[in-house]
Amino acid sequence: MGPWSRSFIATVAGNAERPELEVEDLRIEPGKISARVDGCEVTLTAAPIPQRIWTALHRYAQGMGQLEDAVDGRIQSVHLEHLLEEDWDEQLIPRPRAIAQACECDVGAGCEHVVALAYTFADDVERSPGVVLRWRGVTGAAEPDGVDAADPWQGRELSAPGAARVMPTHAVLHRLGRTDMPVSRNKDLAAALRPGYEVLFSRTTT
Repeated sequence: MGPWSRSFIATVAGNAERPELEVEDLRIEPGKISARVDGCEVTLTAAPIPQRIWTALHRYAQGMGQLEDAVDGRIQSVHLEHLLEEDWDEQLIPRPRAIAQACECDVGAGCEHVVALAYTFADDVERSPGVVLRWRGVTGAAEPDGVDAADPWQGRELSAPGAARVMPTHAVLHRLGRTDMPVSRNKDLAAALRPGYEVLFSRTTT
């Protein structure tokens, strides 16, 4: 079983074993997984990944082999999960508290219908990893409409500052992606800036 499938089962079902229940009419939409399980309607919902983050990640992954395949939904990748977590503070498989569970039986936590749906969805991920991206709202939408949304180097209004946290050395460059602005020796501007970020990072951590 691949990493995305394992992460999903661990997050939703925990250590529960797979119940022998009939799961029918599995439906996967942006932000929502639903099915009929043993006669009950079951749903799992989570907020989609922000499009600006996926646009930056999609650009960063271009030409990077397995990472690009993962961003396109062709393979499951621990690398992609790690990048989202470390560089964008986002999860491919949301944390348990970020996935709302609902079932008509209204049993609450540990509902076997929810567990059955989790295993069935994981099976679907094994066959087609891209269903995770569909659920997370990013399938086929790497370049959103509008100049501002498609260009991560375009200035935006600043949001209210949050709590400070330690960022990886190249986190800002990863968020922005390629600029398509060649500089010295035909390097992209983002690549040319990397040595400067490394020097600044070394001075702030010593």
